[in-house]
Formats: sequence, structure tokens, C-alpha cells
Amino acid sequence: MSKVIAIANQKGGVGKTTTAINLSAGLNYYGKKVLLIDMDPQANSTQGLGCYYKENLSTLFDVIVNKVDPSHVIHNLKPGFDLLPSSLKLATVENKLSAHDDSKYLYLKNQIDLIKENYDFIIIDCPPSLGFLNISSLVTANTVLIPMQCEYYAMEGIAQLLNTIGQVKDKFNPHLNIEGVLLTMVDYRTKFAVEVQKQVHQTFKETVYSFGIPRNIKVAEAPSRGKSVIDLSIKASGSIAYLKLAKEVIKNAKKAKRIYSFN
Repeated sequence: MSKVIAIANQKGGVGKTTTAINLSAGLNYYGKKVLLIDMDPQANSTQGLGCYYKENLSTLFDVIVNKVDPSHVIHNLKPGFDLLPSSLKLATVENKLSAHDDSKYLYLKNQIDLIKENYDFIIIDCPPSLGFLNISSLVTANTVLIPMQCEYYAMEGIAQLLNTIGQVKDKFNPHLNIEGVLLTMVDYRTKFAVEVQKQVHQTFKETVYSFGIPRNIKVAEAPSRGKSVIDLSIKASGSIAYLKLAKEVIKNAKKAKRIYSFN
């Protein structure tokens, strides 16, 4: 059975795309068949994995708007690791849809259901917003993983995200839950990092991972090489952390239990 995980935080610059790419690569490293869906019109996951938009190539836009079979759009990156690419056209997708009611939020889910069982994990890289694309991703997902930068304003805007998740649960996806909360860009040499981690733990309790993703030059360098940090440098501290995250995600999938509830 496939598990769909949305990587979401409406705040930009928190390591959302980095987490989507490297969690996907980590799951694949452990032998899982993975599809990464780039739901962000900026297409950073697409470009960060060495894929670039060409006029004649179909993207996620065509899957949602033109009902193109997603299996015809997917790019195979390596054995067991596929990408459903994005492009700037995705920013216009809501205006292109014929439906003007809540059924439009089901378009992505209906298309992904066609291929869902081909994968162990489907990771959705959500855009830094709470609009149509984000809601469609939450409707499609089983769980939400929330990356949070280890900074003073880490909790800023999270209430909005939790409210959106709650609304999606009520209207479309009653089994949607939190996969985990991940602190990113952590500098473990500072007391400040410990203080932020404590604050996040007080809010999210057991859903916060006991480890974070450290600041690491290899993590920052990897997208310019069109690779995950795991493929670039398996021994880098960032690789070690993302492989640890992948292990946790696999373990949670095996437990198949609710991790967090809004009820």
C-alpha cells in the first residue's frame, strides 16, 4: 500500500524542497519505490534533480488540467525513483479548470490514484502558500510533514497551516494527519537552536523528530549539481540526517497508526 506525504509550510525558505528531494532520495536508498511530485510552480524540485522545462514536454499542469495520464509525464531519475515535474504554468492551473466548486480540489487526487499503487511512497513538494495547489496536495496526502527552520520566528504562520489541515480533514480527507515536524538548518553549536527546539516540542510534542537537519554546505551545493545530497556525498552530515529521517518515515509507515489528531 502506497503512502502519500505532503511536505508543507506556507513560509518560504524553510527547507521544504530540500526535504522533499532528500527524503525521496533517502527512501529510495533504502529500497523503496518513490515518486516525487513537484507541486510548486517555481519547479525547484524539478530543477534540483537536473530536469528542466522544455516547451514540448508535458508537466503536472497537463496532468491536472488536460487529464493526461500521469504515467506519460513521469520522469525516471534512477531505478525506483521517479519525478512528476512542474513548470511555471502550474501557477495558472486553477484558472484553467472548468470546475468552480470544491470538486476542483479532487483533480490531483483522482489522477494520482491511477498510479498510486506503483509506489511505496509518494512525496509532494507543496508551494509556499495556502492556496489551491496546497489544498489539492493535502486532499491527496495521507500525512503532512512540516519542515521548520530553526530560527526565532519558526512558529510564525503555523497556526494558519494547522487550520487549513483541519479544514481539509473536515471537508475532504478525514484521515489526514501529521507525519512529523522537522527542524531544518540547525546549528547545534548554539544555545539558540536548543531554545527553538524546546519551543517547537512544547507545541507539537511527540510529533517533533528528535533530530534536526544541520546546516551543511553539501546540502546547499547538491541542487546545483542536479542531485540529492545523498547522491552527492553519502557521508555528509546532511545525508546522514536525511537518511535518518527516511528510516523514521519507513518505521511510521509500518506502524500504520495515527501520529497526531486534531480532534
